[in-house]
Amino acid sequence: MTGEEYLRSLLARVRAQTGILGIGSFIKKELEPVLYGWGGLHIDKIEISGSYAKDTAILGLTDVDLFISLKSTTPGTLSDIYYSLGNYLKNYGYVIRWQNVSIGITHKGFKVDLVPGKRQSFLTNDHSIYVSRRNTWTKTNVDLHISTIKGSLRCEEICILKQWKMVHGLSVPSFLIELSTLRALKYKPYFQLEDNILDVLRFFRDDLEGAALLDPANTNNNVANDITAEEKKAITLKAFESLNKRYWSEILW
Repeated sequence: MTGEEYLRSLLARVRAQTGILGIGSFIKKELEPVLYGWGGLHIDKIEISGSYAKDTAILGLTDVDLFISLKSTTPGTLSDIYYSLGNYLKNYGYVIRWQNVSIGITHKGFKVDLVPGKRQSFLTNDHSIYVSRRNTWTKTNVDLHISTIKGSLRCEEICILKQWKMVHGLSVPSFLIELSTLRALKYKPYFQLEDNILDVLRFFRDDLEGAALLDPANTNNNVANDITAEEKKAITLKAFESLNKRYWSEILW
């Protein structure tokens, strides 16, 4: 089996079903009545975001992300909205996880991350979301994130690299992997999985520690700052180790 064949076989095994038949659609349908019970007429829409929307979800790793788009006229501060949602879910019976911009719950065995955001204007899809760890806010645009990643034609490589992250126990946000992949493969051919994975690992080894990975929806947000220097060093060292292995089965499984 060639390296390309090994990686494509692995991809077929670990890639999660997305779209209307995927678990994301099921969870959205299940939770919409609960969420509308909290937000009511203030909710503009609830949409699948994250990996299940971008077609980069893998089995065993990916949480279901739901973005709750609130109208620009929604009362209260972003902090009020964030904690109101969490407390509502707690009172509803969920065990909640207070996270940086999301509130995590488990629904029917699936981990779900819920992000409430207030639309900045009815003329745009830009939203303001609360950043709890810094008690501040940031701008995001879920639709732009989805179109940037899904339209990049790099989803196969991203799925493989998320599997690499998982099997080696690395602490790295999925969005950082996605942006790193796009950055490393900017001028590279499409649909050459083996060569492209090696190029991203070289980027992790040689360039990650000093790289700026700018959020396409907010250029003031350097996603590379979402992990610590120690976490970057761990990724760099693991990439170095992986590139020195002889067989793909020693790098990914």
